[in-house]
Amino acid sequence: MGWQDSRDANDGAGGGGLFLKLNSGDKATVVFRGEPLTERSYWDNSKGHSVLLEPGEEAPKDSEGEKITHKLNVYVVEDNDTKIMQLNAPTFDLVDSVMQEIGEDAFFAQKIVIKRDGTGLKTRYKVIAVGPLDADAFEDMRSQPLHELLPSAR
Repeated sequence: MGWQDSRDANDGAGGGGLFLKLNSGDKATVVFRGEPLTERSYWDNSKGHSVLLEPGEEAPKDSEGEKITHKLNVYVVEDNDTKIMQLNAPTFDLVDSVMQEIGEDAFFAQKIVIKRDGTGLKTRYKVIAVGPLDADAFEDMRSQPLHELLPSAR
């Protein structure tokens, strides 16, 4: 696979896979489902890649610090489909603050708009509750199985 093949693959990414992918300027209306899977990792300069930490394990002192990511099942209203969304710690905190504001019971039936602006280190997300999911869509969502949230490869 050459450079052009890789570019072509990237151009089609984010459309119909298992994961919900937002590019700069994109937004999705979702309803969060189930419990998150939280992973902690660190960058290992000697290996040139991220290394997942086991529960209770600390990142080495010479690493560039710990990174936390959360995988969650979300019902994507626009697609009538359940996907997996991966959130960094600051974005998870935004989602959690919405949950705390409206209450946990109401949260899992609430449509949440997530909007992404920017790329790389300049990426910012907005998270806004926009109202409850209507009864028919709620039943459609409940009929869909949750995806198994698997840990990233170690």
